[in-house]
Amino acid sequence: MTIFRGANPFDRLTPVVKGLVIANVAMFFLQMVVPQAIITQLGLRPVDVVQNFKIWQVVTYAFLHGGGWHLFFNMFALWMFGPHVEGIWGSRRFFRYYLICVVGAAVAQFAIAPDTLVVGASGAVYGVLLAFGLLIPDAVIYLFFFFPVRAVQAVLFIALLTLVSAMSAGGSRVAHFAHLGGMATGFLYFRLPEWAERFRLWRAARRFANPAVRNARRPQRSQLNDLSTEVDRILEKISTKGVDSLTSDEHDTMQRYAKRKQ
Repeated sequence: MTIFRGANPFDRLTPVVKGLVIANVAMFFLQMVVPQAIITQLGLRPVDVVQNFKIWQVVTYAFLHGGGWHLFFNMFALWMFGPHVEGIWGSRRFFRYYLICVVGAAVAQFAIAPDTLVVGASGAVYGVLLAFGLLIPDAVIYLFFFFPVRAVQAVLFIALLTLVSAMSAGGSRVAHFAHLGGMATGFLYFRLPEWAERFRLWRAARRFANPAVRNARRPQRSQLNDLSTEVDRILEKISTKGVDSLTSDEHDTMQRYAKRKQ
């Protein structure tokens, strides 16, 4: 169990977090009225998604819960960490990220246990916790209410604990791999743009390293402006020293050049 001590999130409860909490609580009360129908139609059973085309289940399962404590701990974590992330990103991006983690957790569950019924927002909440740890890594989180650690360290600890629990769960009803799936999806959300940029720069460097390409550029070199000349220098640096050798200013120059070519 974790708790963050700092500014009270309730003082600035953000729109999407508030809406998600209300929606989850409302669905829980609906479950109490017609439990079987709600769980059967809206809970995630991956094999049903494929065989019976219940595509909506990859999202709706995250608004159902297996009991009061399950609901409480998920909403408590969302209430604690969600407003900080939404405050940094804005409501639209935060909501999109939340839904991406919901779907990512569903995909992980499909890969590991396609015939198992899953409900709960835990996968998305784990994604939100990851985002909090990466966006505010030095924030203090109290593990088990007593042990202060940096947020990024807490995220790593929780991920490892969940992985160990998943490997030793056996027939447990807790969807540990779905939790990890939500967190892994959040990690990919953060890293894919960076990896794509690295790949683009690597391809440009490989192309520049081709003698035929360099020779074709030389007659025009005298006509290039200062920006193009600087880009040539940066590409040559990448071809000899690699992408990691670039400074932040050189990354900015490549970004400006790419926008100019669009």
